[in-house]
Amino acid sequence: MRLRRIALTVLLAAFSLANPAFAAVIQDYHVDLALHRDSILTVTETIAVDFRTELKHGIFRRIPVQYERSAGVGIVKVPTRYAIRLSLRGISDERGVAYPHKVWRDGRYLMIRIGNPDRYVSGLKVYRISYEVARAINYFDQWDELYWNVTGNEWEWPIQNVTCNVYLPPGTNARRVWQRTFTGFYGATTSRAVVQARDDTLAVAARSLSQGEGLTVVVGLPKGLLRPPDALQRFGWFMADNALLIVSLLIPFLAFGILLCLYLKNGRDPDTGQPVVVQYKPPANLTPAEVGTLVDERADIADIVSTILDLAVRGYVRIREIESPVFLFFQSKDYEFIKCKEFREDADLQRHERRFLEALFGVCDRVQLSELRNRFYTSLPAIRDAIYGQLVDKDLFPANPDSVRTTYKVRGIGAAVLSIALVLWLSGGTAISSFSVTSAQLLLLLSPALTGLVFFGFARAMPRKSRKGAAAAWQALGFKEFVQRVERDRIERLASEDPTVFERLLPFALVLGAADEWAQKFRGLALPPPTWYDSPNYSPSTFNATLFVHDLGHGMQSMASTFTS
Repeated sequence: MRLRRIALTVLLAAFSLANPAFAAVIQDYHVDLALHRDSILTVTETIAVDFRTELKHGIFRRIPVQYERSAGVGIVKVPTRYAIRLSLRGISDERGVAYPHKVWRDGRYLMIRIGNPDRYVSGLKVYRISYEVARAINYFDQWDELYWNVTGNEWEWPIQNVTCNVYLPPGTNARRVWQRTFTGFYGATTSRAVVQARDDTLAVAARSLSQGEGLTVVVGLPKGLLRPPDALQRFGWFMADNALLIVSLLIPFLAFGILLCLYLKNGRDPDTGQPVVVQYKPPANLTPAEVGTLVDERADIADIVSTILDLAVRGYVRIREIESPVFLFFQSKDYEFIKCKEFREDADLQRHERRFLEALFGVCDRVQLSELRNRFYTSLPAIRDAIYGQLVDKDLFPANPDSVRTTYKVRGIGAAVLSIALVLWLSGGTAISSFSVTSAQLLLLLSPALTGLVFFGFARAMPRKSRKGAAAAWQALGFKEFVQRVERDRIERLASEDPTVFERLLPFALVLGAADEWAQKFRGLALPPPTWYDSPNYSPSTFNATLFVHDLGHGMQSMASTFTS
Protein backbone atom coordinates (compact mmCIF):
# COMPACT_ATOMS: atom_id res chain seq x y z
CA MET A 1 0.00 0.00 0.00
CA ARG A 2 2.83 2.37 0.89
CA LEU A 3 4.68 1.60 -2.34
CA ARG A 4 1.48 2.20 -4.34
CA ARG A 5 1.04 5.61 -2.68
CA ILE A 6 4.63 6.61 -3.42
CA ALA A 7 4.28 5.49 -7.05
CA LEU A 8 1.07 7.45 -7.39
CA THR A 9 2.69 10.55 -5.93
CA VAL A 10 5.60 10.34 -8.37
CA LEU A 11 3.27 9.88 -11.33
CA LEU A 12 1.07 12.80 -10.31
CA ALA A 13 4.12 15.04 -9.76
CA ALA A 14 5.50 14.17 -13.19
CA PHE A 15 2.09 14.77 -14.74
CA SER A 16 1.83 18.18 -13.03
CA LEU A 17 5.24 19.25 -14.29
CA ALA A 18 4.40 18.19 -17.79
CA ASN A 19 0.99 19.91 -17.58
CA PRO A 20 1.18 23.35 -15.87
CA ALA A 21 -2.59 23.59 -15.93
CA PHE A 22 -2.70 20.89 -13.28
CA ALA A 23 -0.06 22.55 -10.98
CA ALA A 24 -1.14 24.07 -7.65
CA VAL A 25 -2.26 27.68 -7.55
CA ILE A 26 -3.47 30.14 -4.90
CA GLN A 27 -6.97 31.02 -6.10
CA ASP A 28 -7.69 33.70 -3.53
CA TYR A 29 -5.51 35.41 -0.94
CA HIS A 30 -7.54 37.66 1.37
CA VAL A 31 -6.01 39.57 4.32
CA ASP A 32 -7.70 41.67 6.99
CA LEU A 33 -5.37 44.18 8.71
CA ALA A 34 -6.93 45.78 11.80
CA LEU A 35 -4.82 48.64 13.17
CA HIS A 36 -5.60 49.56 16.79
CA ARG A 37 -4.87 52.79 18.62
CA ASP A 38 -2.29 51.05 20.84
CA SER A 39 -0.27 50.34 17.65
CA ILE A 40 -1.10 46.63 17.74
CA LEU A 41 -1.89 45.10 14.33
CA THR A 42 -4.29 42.16 14.08
CA VAL A 43 -3.80 40.11 10.91
CA THR A 44 -6.12 37.46 9.50
CA GLU A 45 -5.02 35.70 6.32
CA THR A 46 -7.48 33.52 4.40
CA ILE A 47 -5.61 31.56 1.75
CA ALA A 48 -7.48 29.36 -0.71
CA VAL A 49 -5.02 26.97 -2.34
CA ASP A 50 -6.07 24.69 -5.17
CA PHE A 51 -3.60 21.78 -5.14
CA ARG A 52 -5.49 20.26 -8.07
CA THR A 53 -3.96 16.84 -8.74
CA GLU A 54 -0.87 17.44 -6.60
CA LEU A 55 -0.60 15.52 -3.34
CA LYS A 56 0.63 17.77 -0.55
CA HIS A 57 0.72 17.63 3.24
CA GLY A 58 -0.25 21.30 3.47
CA ILE A 59 1.51 24.66 3.14
CA PHE A 60 4.42 26.60 4.64
CA ARG A 61 3.89 30.26 5.61
CA ARG A 62 7.15 32.22 5.92
CA ILE A 63 6.77 35.57 7.69
CA PRO A 64 9.82 37.88 7.98
CA VAL A 65 10.02 39.07 11.58
CA GLN A 66 13.59 40.37 11.84
CA TYR A 67 15.17 43.29 9.99
CA GLU A 68 18.44 45.19 10.02
CA ARG A 69 18.42 48.87 10.87
CA SER A 70 21.12 51.45 11.58
CA ALA A 71 21.34 53.06 15.00
CA GLY A 72 23.42 56.18 15.58
CA VAL A 73 26.24 55.93 18.14
CA GLY A 74 27.65 59.45 18.05
CA ILE A 75 28.56 60.08 14.41
CA VAL A 76 28.86 56.34 13.69
CA LYS A 77 26.00 54.29 12.26
CA VAL A 78 25.90 50.81 13.81
CA PRO A 79 23.84 48.03 12.18
CA THR A 80 21.33 46.69 14.70
CA ARG A 81 18.48 44.19 14.67
CA TYR A 82 14.82 45.16 14.73
CA ALA A 83 12.30 42.37 15.32
CA ILE A 84 8.53 42.59 15.29
CA ARG A 85 6.63 40.70 18.01
CA LEU A 86 4.25 38.19 16.43
CA SER A 87 1.77 36.22 18.49
CA LEU A 88 -0.08 33.41 16.69
CA ARG A 89 -3.78 33.27 17.63
CA GLY A 90 -4.95 30.28 15.62
CA ILE A 91 -4.95 28.36 12.34
CA SER A 92 -8.09 26.74 10.96
CA ASP A 93 -10.04 25.99 7.81
CA GLU A 94 -13.05 27.96 6.53
CA ARG A 95 -15.32 26.14 9.03
CA GLY A 96 -13.16 26.94 12.03
CA VAL A 97 -11.67 23.45 12.36
CA ALA A 98 -8.11 23.78 13.63
CA TYR A 99 -5.21 22.59 11.51
CA PRO A 100 -2.22 20.80 13.02
CA HIS A 101 0.79 23.08 12.70
CA LYS A 102 4.36 23.62 13.83
CA VAL A 103 6.11 26.97 14.41
CA TRP A 104 9.86 27.68 14.50
CA ARG A 105 12.42 30.35 13.68
CA ASP A 106 14.65 30.11 10.63
CA GLY A 107 17.01 33.07 10.54
CA ARG A 108 14.96 36.24 10.04
CA TYR A 109 11.79 34.26 9.27
CA LEU A 110 9.05 32.78 11.41
CA MET A 111 8.17 29.46 9.80
CA ILE A 112 4.68 27.97 10.11
CA ARG A 113 4.10 24.47 8.77
CA ILE A 114 0.36 23.88 8.38
CA GLY A 115 -0.98 20.38 7.79
CA ASN A 116 -0.55 16.79 8.91
CA PRO A 117 2.86 15.41 7.85
CA ASP A 118 1.33 11.90 7.79
CA ARG A 119 -1.62 12.79 5.55
CA TYR A 120 -1.84 13.97 1.95
CA VAL A 121 -4.37 16.50 0.65
CA SER A 122 -5.33 17.63 -2.86
CA GLY A 123 -7.92 19.84 -4.50
CA LEU A 124 -9.10 23.12 -2.97
CA LYS A 125 -8.11 23.81 0.66
CA VAL A 126 -8.63 26.95 2.71
CA TYR A 127 -6.19 28.06 5.44
CA ARG A 128 -7.10 30.84 7.87
CA ILE A 129 -4.11 32.19 9.87
CA SER A 130 -4.70 34.76 12.60
CA TYR A 131 -1.99 36.57 14.56
CA GLU A 132 -1.20 39.84 16.32
CA VAL A 133 1.86 41.99 15.66
CA ALA A 134 3.61 44.60 17.79
CA ARG A 135 6.37 46.94 16.49
CA ALA A 136 4.85 46.95 12.99
CA ILE A 137 4.58 50.77 12.96
CA ASN A 138 7.35 53.13 11.86
CA TYR A 139 7.29 56.42 13.81
CA PHE A 140 8.52 59.51 11.96
CA ASP A 141 8.59 63.16 12.99
CA GLN A 142 5.61 64.18 10.86
CA TRP A 143 3.60 60.97 10.55
CA ASP A 144 3.32 57.32 11.58
CA GLU A 145 3.51 54.60 8.98
CA LEU A 146 2.23 51.07 8.48
CA TYR A 147 4.45 49.25 5.97
CA TRP A 148 3.22 45.69 5.51
CA ASN A 149 4.02 42.99 2.98
CA VAL A 150 0.57 41.46 2.65
CA THR A 151 1.42 38.21 0.89
CA GLY A 152 5.17 37.87 1.23
CA ASN A 153 7.41 37.02 -1.74
CA GLU A 154 8.19 33.44 -0.80
CA TRP A 155 5.26 31.52 -2.31
CA GLU A 156 6.15 28.78 -4.80
CA TRP A 157 2.76 29.14 -6.56
CA PRO A 158 1.15 32.03 -8.46
CA ILE A 159 -1.65 34.02 -6.82
CA GLN A 160 -4.70 34.59 -9.00
CA ASN A 161 -6.47 37.13 -6.77
CA VAL A 162 -5.31 39.03 -3.72
CA THR A 163 -7.41 41.42 -1.64
CA CYS A 164 -6.60 43.29 1.55
CA ASN A 165 -8.81 45.33 3.86
CA VAL A 166 -6.92 47.80 6.08
CA TYR A 167 -9.16 48.74 9.03
CA LEU A 168 -7.95 52.03 10.48
CA PRO A 169 -8.66 53.11 14.07
CA PRO A 170 -12.28 54.20 14.59
CA GLY A 171 -12.97 57.76 13.53
CA THR A 172 -10.23 57.84 10.89
CA ASN A 173 -11.21 59.10 7.46
CA ALA A 174 -9.63 56.64 5.04
CA ARG A 175 -9.85 59.17 2.19
CA ARG A 176 -7.55 61.60 4.01
CA VAL A 177 -4.68 59.28 4.84
CA TRP A 178 -1.62 58.86 2.65
CA GLN A 179 -1.40 55.43 1.04
CA ARG A 180 0.67 53.58 -1.54
CA THR A 181 0.98 50.01 -2.82
CA PHE A 182 3.66 47.93 -4.54
CA THR A 183 3.27 44.72 -6.52
CA GLY A 184 5.95 42.52 -8.01
CA PHE A 185 9.15 40.89 -6.91
CA TYR A 186 11.09 41.92 -3.80
CA GLY A 187 12.12 45.57 -4.07
CA ALA A 188 9.46 46.47 -6.65
CA THR A 189 8.67 50.19 -6.97
CA THR A 190 5.55 49.96 -9.17
CA SER A 191 2.03 48.68 -8.57
CA ARG A 192 -0.82 46.99 -10.41
CA ALA A 193 -3.13 47.14 -7.38
CA VAL A 194 -6.40 49.10 -7.11
CA VAL A 195 -7.20 50.98 -3.88
CA GLN A 196 -10.65 52.11 -2.70
CA ALA A 197 -11.26 54.18 0.44
CA ARG A 198 -14.53 54.05 2.34
CA ASP A 199 -15.16 55.28 5.88
CA ASP A 200 -12.29 53.95 7.99
CA THR A 201 -11.27 51.17 5.58
CA LEU A 202 -8.88 50.89 2.66
CA ALA A 203 -9.70 48.07 0.24
CA VAL A 204 -6.79 46.92 -1.95
CA ALA A 205 -7.05 44.39 -4.80
CA ALA A 206 -4.64 42.93 -7.31
CA ARG A 207 -4.69 40.07 -9.80
CA SER A 208 -2.32 37.63 -11.44
CA LEU A 209 0.77 37.65 -9.23
CA SER A 210 3.31 35.17 -10.55
CA GLN A 211 5.54 32.96 -8.41
CA GLY A 212 7.73 35.18 -6.19
CA GLU A 213 5.60 38.30 -6.64
CA GLY A 214 3.78 39.90 -3.73
CA LEU A 215 1.63 42.83 -2.59
CA THR A 216 2.84 45.50 -0.15
CA VAL A 217 0.64 48.17 1.46
CA VAL A 218 1.93 51.45 2.92
CA VAL A 219 -0.33 53.75 4.95
CA GLY A 220 0.75 57.10 6.42
CA LEU A 221 -1.26 58.28 9.45
CA PRO A 222 -1.28 61.71 11.13
CA LYS A 223 0.56 62.01 14.43
CA GLY A 224 -1.54 61.43 17.53
CA LEU A 225 -3.82 58.84 15.99
CA LEU A 226 -1.70 55.93 17.30
CA ARG A 227 -0.28 55.58 20.76
CA PRO A 228 3.38 54.50 20.51
CA PRO A 229 4.95 52.22 23.10
CA ASP A 230 6.71 54.01 25.97
CA ALA A 231 10.48 54.52 26.11
CA LEU A 232 10.99 51.69 28.61
CA GLN A 233 9.19 49.23 26.35
CA ARG A 234 11.21 50.34 23.31
CA PHE A 235 14.45 50.03 25.28
CA GLY A 236 13.52 46.54 26.43
CA TRP A 237 12.74 45.47 22.88
CA PHE A 238 16.01 46.94 21.60
CA MET A 239 18.04 45.18 24.29
CA ALA A 240 16.29 41.87 23.61
CA ASP A 241 16.80 42.16 19.85
CA ASN A 242 20.45 43.14 20.14
CA ALA A 243 21.58 41.19 23.21
CA LEU A 244 23.97 39.15 21.10
CA LEU A 245 25.42 42.26 19.47
CA ILE A 246 25.80 44.03 22.82
CA VAL A 247 27.46 41.03 24.47
CA SER A 248 29.77 40.62 21.47
CA LEU A 249 30.81 44.27 21.52
CA LEU A 250 31.41 44.12 25.28
CA ILE A 251 33.83 41.19 24.98
CA PRO A 252 36.80 43.30 23.71
CA PHE A 253 36.18 45.89 26.44
CA LEU A 254 35.97 43.14 29.04
CA ALA A 255 39.23 41.68 27.73
CA PHE A 256 40.82 45.15 27.84
CA GLY A 257 39.71 45.67 31.45
CA ILE A 258 41.04 42.29 32.58
CA LEU A 259 44.36 42.76 30.79
CA LEU A 260 44.73 46.29 32.15
CA CYS A 261 44.32 44.95 35.70
CA LEU A 262 46.89 42.22 34.96
CA TYR A 263 49.28 44.79 33.53
CA LEU A 264 48.94 47.09 36.52
CA LYS A 265 49.53 44.14 38.84
CA ASN A 266 52.14 42.08 36.98
CA GLY A 267 53.25 43.91 33.84
CA ARG A 268 54.73 47.20 35.06
CA ASP A 269 58.41 47.49 35.76
CA PRO A 270 59.33 48.27 39.36
CA ASP A 271 59.81 51.99 39.96
CA THR A 272 63.42 52.84 40.76
CA GLY A 273 62.21 55.99 42.53
CA GLN A 274 64.81 58.12 40.71
CA PRO A 275 64.75 60.15 37.51
CA VAL A 276 67.21 59.12 34.83
CA VAL A 277 70.55 60.85 35.46
CA VAL A 278 73.83 60.71 33.58
CA GLN A 279 75.87 57.52 34.09
CA TYR A 280 79.42 57.38 32.80
CA LYS A 281 79.49 53.64 32.22
CA PRO A 282 77.04 51.04 30.93
CA PRO A 283 75.75 48.43 33.41
CA ALA A 284 78.51 46.19 34.68
CA ASN A 285 78.74 42.51 33.72
CA LEU A 286 76.34 42.93 30.79
CA THR A 287 77.14 42.61 27.10
CA PRO A 288 75.79 45.10 24.55
CA ALA A 289 73.22 42.55 23.34
CA GLU A 290 72.01 42.06 26.92
CA VAL A 291 71.79 45.82 27.49
CA GLY A 292 69.79 46.37 24.32
CA THR A 293 67.44 43.51 25.19
CA LEU A 294 67.03 44.72 28.77
CA VAL A 295 66.03 48.25 27.76
CA ASP A 296 63.34 47.36 25.19
CA GLU A 297 62.67 43.80 26.46
CA ARG A 298 63.26 42.41 22.97
CA ALA A 299 66.32 40.68 21.48
CA ASP A 300 66.17 42.22 18.01
CA ILE A 301 68.63 41.85 15.18
CA ALA A 302 70.48 45.07 16.08
CA ASP A 303 71.29 43.58 19.51
CA ILE A 304 72.57 40.40 17.89
CA VAL A 305 74.67 42.25 15.29
CA SER A 306 76.23 44.37 18.05
CA THR A 307 77.66 41.10 19.42
CA ILE A 308 80.14 40.80 16.55
CA LEU A 309 81.44 44.33 17.21
CA ASP A 310 81.84 43.63 20.91
CA LEU A 311 83.59 40.31 20.21
CA ALA A 312 85.88 42.09 17.74
CA VAL A 313 86.75 44.76 20.32
CA ARG A 314 87.55 41.98 22.83
CA GLY A 315 89.89 40.23 20.38
CA TYR A 316 87.84 37.22 19.29
CA VAL A 317 87.15 38.34 15.72
CA ARG A 318 88.73 40.53 13.11
CA ILE A 319 86.58 42.14 10.42
CA ARG A 320 88.06 42.81 7.00
CA GLU A 321 86.36 44.98 4.45
CA ILE A 322 86.77 43.68 0.91
CA GLU A 323 85.55 44.72 -2.51
CA SER A 324 82.89 42.38 -3.87
CA PRO A 325 82.37 41.70 -7.59
CA VAL A 326 78.73 40.88 -6.76
CA PHE A 327 76.45 43.44 -5.14
CA LEU A 328 75.54 42.31 -1.63
CA PHE A 329 72.15 43.77 -0.81
CA PHE A 330 72.82 46.64 -3.21
CA GLN A 331 76.34 47.29 -1.82
CA SER A 332 79.65 46.61 -3.53
CA LYS A 333 81.37 45.60 -0.28
CA ASP A 334 81.69 42.24 1.35
CA TYR A 335 83.09 41.50 4.80
CA GLU A 336 85.38 38.72 5.93
CA PHE A 337 85.34 37.51 9.54
CA ILE A 338 88.57 36.01 10.85
CA LYS A 339 88.70 33.95 14.02
CA CYS A 340 91.42 35.30 16.31
CA LYS A 341 90.91 33.23 19.44
CA GLU A 342 89.56 29.79 20.28
CA PHE A 343 86.18 30.24 21.87
CA ARG A 344 84.57 26.85 22.48
CA GLU A 345 85.90 26.38 26.00
CA ASP A 346 86.34 30.07 26.86
CA ALA A 347 84.74 30.73 30.24
CA ASP A 348 84.69 34.49 29.63
CA LEU A 349 82.08 34.14 26.89
CA GLN A 350 78.37 34.26 27.51
CA ARG A 351 76.17 31.52 26.03
CA HIS A 352 74.79 33.74 23.30
CA GLU A 353 78.31 34.81 22.30
CA ARG A 354 79.50 31.23 22.00
CA ARG A 355 76.47 30.28 19.93
CA PHE A 356 76.99 33.34 17.76
CA LEU A 357 80.60 32.39 17.06
CA GLU A 358 79.63 28.78 16.36
CA ALA A 359 77.01 29.96 13.85
CA LEU A 360 79.51 32.39 12.33
CA PHE A 361 82.50 30.10 11.81
CA GLY A 362 81.26 26.54 12.16
CA VAL A 363 84.44 24.49 11.61
CA CYS A 364 86.23 27.25 9.63
CA ASP A 365 88.59 29.96 10.79
CA ARG A 366 87.38 32.59 8.39
CA VAL A 367 84.15 33.23 6.51
CA GLN A 368 82.72 35.92 4.26
CA LEU A 369 79.43 37.60 5.00
CA SER A 370 78.04 36.63 1.60
CA GLU A 371 78.59 32.96 2.47
CA LEU A 372 76.21 33.26 5.44
CA ARG A 373 73.18 34.15 3.35
CA ASN A 374 70.26 31.77 3.83
CA ARG A 375 72.26 29.86 6.44
CA PHE A 376 72.84 31.98 9.53
CA TYR A 377 69.11 32.57 10.19
CA THR A 378 68.66 29.03 11.52
CA SER A 379 70.85 29.96 14.52
CA LEU A 380 68.97 33.14 15.44
CA PRO A 381 66.32 31.47 17.69
CA ALA A 382 69.04 29.75 19.77
CA ILE A 383 70.98 33.01 20.11
CA ARG A 384 67.86 34.91 21.18
CA ASP A 385 66.90 32.19 23.67
CA ALA A 386 70.40 32.35 25.14
CA ILE A 387 70.15 36.13 25.62
CA TYR A 388 66.76 35.86 27.31
CA GLY A 389 67.93 32.94 29.44
CA GLN A 390 71.00 34.82 30.65
CA LEU A 391 68.93 37.83 31.68
CA VAL A 392 66.60 35.54 33.63
CA ASP A 393 69.59 33.74 35.24
CA LYS A 394 71.03 37.11 36.27
CA ASP A 395 67.70 37.96 37.93
CA LEU A 396 67.03 40.87 35.58
CA PHE A 397 63.73 39.37 34.36
CA PRO A 398 61.48 37.11 36.45
CA ALA A 399 60.50 35.25 33.25
CA ASN A 400 61.57 35.07 29.63
CA PRO A 401 60.04 38.18 27.99
CA ASP A 402 59.57 36.38 24.68
CA SER A 403 57.75 33.52 26.40
CA VAL A 404 55.50 36.02 28.19
CA ARG A 405 54.61 37.69 24.90
CA THR A 406 53.97 34.33 23.24
CA THR A 407 51.76 33.26 26.15
CA TYR A 408 49.52 36.30 25.79
CA LYS A 409 49.38 35.96 22.01
CA VAL A 410 48.28 32.33 22.39
CA ARG A 411 45.70 33.47 24.94
CA GLY A 412 44.55 36.10 22.45
CA ILE A 413 44.01 33.46 19.78
CA GLY A 414 42.16 31.33 22.33
CA ALA A 415 40.02 34.29 23.42
CA ALA A 416 39.16 35.05 19.78
CA VAL A 417 38.16 31.42 19.19
CA LEU A 418 36.06 31.41 22.36
CA SER A 419 34.44 34.69 21.28
CA ILE A 420 33.50 33.15 17.93
CA ALA A 421 32.13 30.08 19.71
CA LEU A 422 30.12 32.31 22.08
CA VAL A 423 28.71 34.36 19.20
CA LEU A 424 27.69 31.22 17.31
CA TRP A 425 26.19 29.67 20.44
CA LEU A 426 24.20 32.75 21.38
CA SER A 427 22.99 33.17 17.81
CA GLY A 428 22.04 29.52 17.45
CA GLY A 429 24.55 29.18 14.62
CA THR A 430 22.99 31.98 12.54
CA ALA A 431 25.73 34.58 12.97
CA ILE A 432 27.03 33.27 9.65
CA SER A 433 24.08 31.55 8.03
CA SER A 434 24.82 31.95 4.34
CA PHE A 435 27.30 33.24 1.81
CA SER A 436 25.38 36.54 1.90
CA VAL A 437 26.62 38.09 5.15
CA THR A 438 24.88 41.16 6.57
CA SER A 439 26.76 44.08 8.08
CA ALA A 440 25.36 43.16 11.51
CA GLN A 441 26.85 39.67 11.17
CA LEU A 442 30.20 41.17 10.14
CA LEU A 443 30.04 43.39 13.21
CA LEU A 444 29.44 40.31 15.36
CA LEU A 445 32.51 38.61 13.92
CA LEU A 446 34.53 41.81 14.34
CA SER A 447 34.32 41.31 18.11
CA PRO A 448 36.60 38.21 18.20
CA ALA A 449 39.11 39.99 15.97
CA LEU A 450 39.16 43.02 18.30
CA THR A 451 39.52 40.71 21.30
CA GLY A 452 42.54 39.05 19.72
CA LEU A 453 44.05 42.44 18.85
CA VAL A 454 43.65 43.59 22.46
CA PHE A 455 45.60 40.55 23.65
CA PHE A 456 48.27 41.04 20.98
CA GLY A 457 48.59 44.70 21.95
CA PHE A 458 49.01 43.91 25.64
CA ALA A 459 51.45 41.09 24.82
CA ARG A 460 54.06 43.73 23.98
CA ALA A 461 53.67 45.40 27.36
CA MET A 462 53.33 42.40 29.69
CA PRO A 463 57.02 41.40 30.07
CA ARG A 464 58.44 43.03 33.20
CA LYS A 465 61.82 43.55 34.72
CA SER A 466 62.81 42.62 38.25
CA ARG A 467 63.96 45.33 40.64
CA LYS A 468 67.53 44.49 39.75
CA GLY A 469 66.66 44.62 36.05
CA ALA A 470 64.91 47.98 36.44
CA ALA A 471 67.98 49.37 38.16
CA ALA A 472 70.25 48.07 35.37
CA ALA A 473 67.94 49.53 32.70
CA TRP A 474 67.97 52.83 34.60
CA GLN A 475 71.77 52.80 34.45
CA ALA A 476 71.73 51.97 30.72
CA LEU A 477 69.45 54.90 30.00
CA GLY A 478 71.69 57.07 32.15
CA PHE A 479 74.67 56.01 30.01
CA LYS A 480 72.67 56.99 26.92
CA GLU A 481 72.17 60.41 28.49
CA PHE A 482 75.94 60.60 28.96
CA VAL A 483 76.57 59.72 25.29
CA GLN A 484 74.13 62.36 24.09
CA ARG A 485 75.14 65.13 26.51
CA VAL A 486 78.82 64.62 27.36
CA GLU A 487 80.91 67.73 26.83
CA ARG A 488 83.86 67.96 24.49
CA ASP A 489 86.53 68.50 27.15
CA ARG A 490 85.44 65.41 29.05
CA ILE A 491 85.62 63.29 25.87
CA GLU A 492 89.12 64.60 25.24
CA ARG A 493 90.17 63.59 28.76
CA LEU A 494 88.61 60.14 28.35
CA ALA A 495 90.33 59.62 24.99
CA SER A 496 93.70 60.65 26.41
CA GLU A 497 93.30 58.33 29.41
CA ASP A 498 91.96 55.40 27.34
CA PRO A 499 92.52 55.59 23.55
CA THR A 500 90.19 52.56 23.12
CA VAL A 501 87.20 54.20 24.83
CA PHE A 502 85.58 55.06 21.51
CA GLU A 503 85.55 51.54 20.08
CA ARG A 504 85.03 49.83 23.46
CA LEU A 505 81.80 51.68 24.21
CA LEU A 506 80.61 51.91 20.59
CA PRO A 507 78.60 48.62 20.70
CA PHE A 508 76.71 49.90 23.78
CA ALA A 509 75.96 53.24 22.08
CA LEU A 510 74.80 51.28 19.05
CA VAL A 511 72.16 49.18 20.89
CA LEU A 512 70.94 52.31 22.69
CA GLY A 513 70.43 54.12 19.37
CA ALA A 514 73.12 56.71 20.06
CA ALA A 515 76.01 55.56 17.83
CA ASP A 516 75.93 58.70 15.67
CA GLU A 517 76.00 60.99 18.71
CA TRP A 518 78.89 58.98 20.16
CA ALA A 519 80.88 59.36 16.93
CA GLN A 520 80.15 63.09 16.76
CA LYS A 521 81.74 63.57 20.18
CA PHE A 522 85.07 62.26 18.79
CA ARG A 523 85.05 64.33 15.61
CA GLY A 524 88.45 66.00 15.07
CA LEU A 525 90.23 63.92 17.71
CA ALA A 526 93.34 62.00 16.68
CA LEU A 527 92.18 58.46 17.31
CA PRO A 528 93.97 55.31 16.17
CA PRO A 529 91.87 53.16 13.82
CA PRO A 530 90.50 50.00 15.45
CA THR A 531 92.95 47.11 15.17
CA TRP A 532 90.08 44.68 14.68
CA TYR A 533 88.75 46.38 11.52
CA ASP A 534 90.75 46.31 8.30
CA SER A 535 89.75 48.76 5.59
CA PRO A 536 91.65 50.38 2.73
CA ASN A 537 89.89 53.62 3.59
CA TYR A 538 91.53 54.17 6.97
CA SER A 539 95.06 54.70 8.19
CA PRO A 540 96.46 56.10 11.43
CA SER A 541 96.62 59.53 9.84
CA THR A 542 93.25 59.49 8.04
CA PHE A 543 90.96 57.77 10.56
CA ASN A 544 87.73 59.67 11.21
CA ALA A 545 85.32 58.42 13.88
CA THR A 546 82.22 59.89 12.23
CA LEU A 547 83.02 58.46 8.81
CA PHE A 548 83.90 55.12 10.43
CA VAL A 549 80.54 54.89 12.21
CA HIS A 550 78.77 55.88 8.99
CA ASP A 551 80.52 53.15 7.02
CA LEU A 552 80.09 50.70 9.88
CA GLY A 553 76.36 51.43 9.89
CA HIS A 554 76.07 50.38 6.25
CA GLY A 555 78.11 47.28 7.05
CA MET A 556 75.81 46.38 9.95
CA GLN A 557 72.76 46.81 7.74
CA SER A 558 74.30 44.27 5.36
CA MET A 559 75.06 41.96 8.30
CA ALA A 560 71.51 42.26 9.65
CA SER A 561 70.02 41.53 6.21
CA THR A 562 72.33 38.58 5.72
CA PHE A 563 71.85 37.10 9.19
CA THR A 564 68.04 37.15 8.77
CA SER A 565 67.89 36.08 5.13
